Amino acid sequence: MTRPSITRAALVLVALAGCGGSVPEDSRVHEADPVTLSAGTLPAAPAGEDTAAPRLLTPAPSEPIAHLAPPPTEPAAPVEGVPITVRAGENLVGIASVAGVSVEEIVEANSLDARDPLHPGQALIIPLEGDLAHAFSEARDFARADRLDRYVSGRGGLVGVEAHAVRTGETAWGIAREQAGVPVWVLTAFNPDTSLDSLGIGQRVKVPVFADSVAAMEPTSEPAADIAPEG
Repeated sequence: MTRPSITRAALVLVALAGCGGSVPEDSRVHEADPVTLSAGTLPAAPAGEDTAAPRLLTPAPSEPIAHLAPPPTEPAAPVEGVPITVRAGENLVGIASVAGVSVEEIVEANSLDARDPLHPGQALIIPLEGDLAHAFSEARDFARADRLDRYVSGRGGLVGVEAHAVRTGETAWGIAREQAGVPVWVLTAFNPDTSLDSLGIGQRVKVPVFADSVAAMEPTSEPAADIAPEG
C-alpha cells in the first residue's frame, strides 16, 4: 500500500543524511507531492461510534494498592481474672463488694448490661489476679456463710433438717417456697452437693426447719373458762 512505502523511503533518506552521503535524485520525496490515501487504507470506525473525538484506551486494572487495604484486625486479648459460677442469691453489687472491685469493672470484663440481673449458673470473670484472686474465693465463701448465719438467726435458729422426696412436677423454687418457706439461695446452701436445676422424681432434698416455723404451727392452748355454779 502507499502509506507503508512512503514511510520506509523517508527512513532511508534520514539515515543517508545523517551519514553525510548524497541522496539520489530519484529517491527524494518532494514535499509538494500530495499523498493520496484510498478509502481502504484506514480501518472504518464501528457503526454508531463518534469519530470526531479520539478513543482513549483504559488501562487494565492493576493489583490493589497495599496502603488502601484495611489493616488486619488483631484478636481481642482474653480477659484475665477469676472464673466463677453465679450462685443463687448473688448479684453484681454483692460480688463486686466482696471482690473489692467496681460493678463497672465486672460489667466491662464480661460485656454485660448492668441493668440485667444475674442468674444461677451464669459464668463470670472477676478481674483479679494473684493473691487477690485467692483472697476473693475465700471471702466469697465467708460472705455466703455469714449471710446464712444472719438469716438463721433472724428465724429464731435452726430446729432441724428434714428430707423431702421430690414429687412429679416439683421444682427447687416450689420446694423452697411451699415446703421450706425459704428463699431458693437458702435451700441451695443446705444442699451444696445437689444440682437443684435438674431434680429427679424421688430425689431427696434437705429442707431446713426454723424455730419461727415450728412456733407458728403449734396450737395455742387457752385456759378453760370458769363455770359459775348454778343457783
